[in-house]
Amino acid sequence: MLNGISFRINQGDKVAFVGHSGTGKSTIFKLLIRYYDPNNGKYNIWEKDSKEVSIDSLRDQFAVVSQNTFLFPETIYENIAVGNPSASKDDVIECCKKVGLNEFIEKLDNGYDTIVGENGCMISGGQRQRISIARALLKDAPIILLDEPTASIDEENEKMIQQMISKLLSDRTIIYIAHRLSTIKDVDMIFVMENGKIVQKGSHNQLMVQDGIYKSLYKRESENA
Repeated sequence: MLNGISFRINQGDKVAFVGHSGTGKSTIFKLLIRYYDPNNGKYNIWEKDSKEVSIDSLRDQFAVVSQNTFLFPETIYENIAVGNPSASKDDVIECCKKVGLNEFIEKLDNGYDTIVGENGCMISGGQRQRISIARALLKDAPIILLDEPTASIDEENEKMIQQMISKLLSDRTIIYIAHRLSTIKDVDMIFVMENGKIVQKGSHNQLMVQDGIYKSLYKRESENA
């Protein structure tokens, strides 16, 4: 449950919500895309009360890239095109080229018509994440929600995915949920959550000179790396 939360994110900002599990990070994401509405207070998007905007119109403003990429047991093409059903095949291929998928896909016997299997079981975690980013590019939404997209892949793929996100989505507003703090050091603002509240906020450098939760979490992560 969130309590007394207040924040503003401007167009083009890169921000992150961090904290221990169960502190309210995922709840904020669900509120943003209106899986549910706040019991008290309100949430504005583009200066309008979110409840005055249709859910479909509001969700058109967001693309989600999560650590658990959901794939339908359909073709690679269909799994990417779902991001924007009106896009052409050339658009899909162009997005795949940008995320480094096209060469891999073209080597498959059935190319873009390859069935990925139940929840993408026929392809690797890194490839599933590239499909998720290709979807986001194809949707061309102004706001990207990143729910720790590199949490379930190896270190080499993590670095490649992070570089890809930084390069391809640099002109969007990006909101992270971060567990690996090393992935969000360069964002504009970090909001530290505890017991459903924002207890610290600032850049990485600002938070590292404070004796607070963020510094403790970052030091622990560094020691375990």
